[in-house]
Amino acid sequence: NAKGGAVASVPSGAAAGNGDIPTPSDEELAVAERRVKRVLWEASETDRIAARALRALARNKHDFTGDGPGGLKEADDRQGKADADYWAKRVKESDPSEWSDKEIERFNKTLIDQRDNPGFSERFATTLGADGTMQFWRDIADPGQGKTPEGERAKILGQVQQNLSMSLATASHVDSPAMDAWKKEVIASGGKQFGHEGIMAKPYGFQIMSNLMVKGKFDSAFLEDYGTAIRTFEQSKGSQFNP
Repeated sequence: NAKGGAVASVPSGAAAGNGDIPTPSDEELAVAERRVKRVLWEASETDRIAARALRALARNKHDFTGDGPGGLKEADDRQGKADADYWAKRVKESDPSEWSDKEIERFNKTLIDQRDNPGFSERFATTLGADGTMQFWRDIADPGQGKTPEGERAKILGQVQQNLSMSLATASHVDSPAMDAWKKEVIASGGKQFGHEGIMAKPYGFQIMSNLMVKGKFDSAFLEDYGTAIRTFEQSKGSQFNP
């Protein structure tokens, strides 16, 4: 229909002949709608990755080294890692709490494009490190000093929270020494407090990380270890801790 949803439709009696064609159920329509949306999304992603790869080749039209991507998968991986390197550098070399709304929107757009890309998600997480990832969210989400996000900025950050969560979920499934270390560091830093200049409140790592696990499917073994660690920490802190 005009809203992009699936609508039940069966041939007229004349067209159907003697065939008994049942009207599809709402559940069947929903499944068909999800499949169509997935196909359209995958086509859009393929176009985006290919177009970016072609632009890169055009910029280097006099480079005959043959160092271009060998296919869409490799192009996607390269693009993801390049984006991760750019944004990790921005986080490290600037104060994220001072980012403009426009820059946060750009970061969010990158997350939307790359949140299911292991090349991006692992590189971004492990380059920042577990502490760096949590400190980044602490700084940008609640800078304090009268700068508590509100209005449009708060809305954008809500989207960033969900998309960053999905990106970290993707990263959690990557089987690499760097990612294994990151997951262990997240748990080890759960009882650490993360402050921000000029602010008395210092949330624990578990509180910050739990806010970055609101969307996406995280690695089950990591979730089990994280859940065990946070329960142990809660018991040790009692009513002082509220995840």
